[in-house]
Parts: sequence; structure tokens; C-alpha cells
Amino acid sequence: MPDEADKSTGDSRAKEGMNPLFPGAALGFRAWGVDGTSLVGITYTFFEWQPEVSKASCQNGHKAPHAQCSCGFHAYHELGSALSLPLGRPGIVGAIAGRGQAQVHASGFRCAEAQVLALLEPEEQAEPWMGRLTWVSRRRAKQLARRYRVPLFASAGDLLAYCRQIACGIPSTLRP
Repeated sequence: MPDEADKSTGDSRAKEGMNPLFPGAALGFRAWGVDGTSLVGITYTFFEWQPEVSKASCQNGHKAPHAQCSCGFHAYHELGSALSLPLGRPGIVGAIAGRGQAQVHASGFRCAEAQVLALLEPEEQAEPWMGRLTWVSRRRAKQLARRYRVPLFASAGDLLAYCRQIACGIPSTLRP
């Protein structure tokens, strides 16, 4: 478990670039690309998320996540950040529970293991903050929720309330 912030400097081990170990699940938000009925990464589309826990690996041969690499499962601290991502293909936004080693950043984190917790139902008419996201169809979203055995929420508020019962966000005191 990460050390508490050092009172004299305000720094923490997470802020010094160490990999804190989170024994509990860290709540994060992300967007996925969709390939058929599979969730895939936005950048690394060759990785297919599993309905159970997915485990990160790195093609560079070290454990993920690593401070000198971009490996690991990426997630934002805030749902709005995931909703504003530009997707060049249809996608969906949802929440994950991240576990194991983590690299904590100001806007999010990268972790060694992750599991999909919930998905957000596509909006028929995107609100301004969702304008950059090309949503999958509602039918496809329902298929994805069934495959990953997770709830599909019509509102961001309901998704947040549900996920906060399962996992906790990384406290702001541990963010750089």
C-alpha cells in the first residue's frame, strides 16, 4: 500500500515515480474500441479485453506497468476524461477495477490487472462533452454488456454510484 504523503515535502512515493501496490481495486474510467463483440484497446487494438480479469504484459520483456514505458492498462481518474477521447472507430466508455502494481499520473493510472466493471449506454444525441466520441449502437452495447457480464447504465450518475460500491478512486493525495 502506498505510503502517506510526506508532511515536510508534500511528496509521496507515487509522486516520485515508484510503482505503488494497490491491494484493493482502483476505480478508473476508459474508452474502448469495439471489434465485433469484443472490447479492444484504442491504440493497441490487437489486445482483446477478457470478460474476467485481464493481465497486462509488455512486448519489451518487463513487468507491466513500467515507469519507462507506456505498458499496462490505462484508465482515467474521472469519467469525463474518458468521454472526451477522440475515437477513429465506434467505441464505448465504461469503468474498470485496476489492481496490482500501478503507475499513478495526474489524470489517471496504468495498472497490471484490470476488469471491466460497467459500461455506459450510448446516447442517441451526444451532449457537447461527448461530441468527440463515436458511440457503438445500443444493440451492440447490450451485446458487449452480456459478453462481459457487466451492467449497462443509461446515465453516468448511475454508473458512478454502482462502481463506487465496488472500487475506490485513487486519492488525490497520491496523484502527482
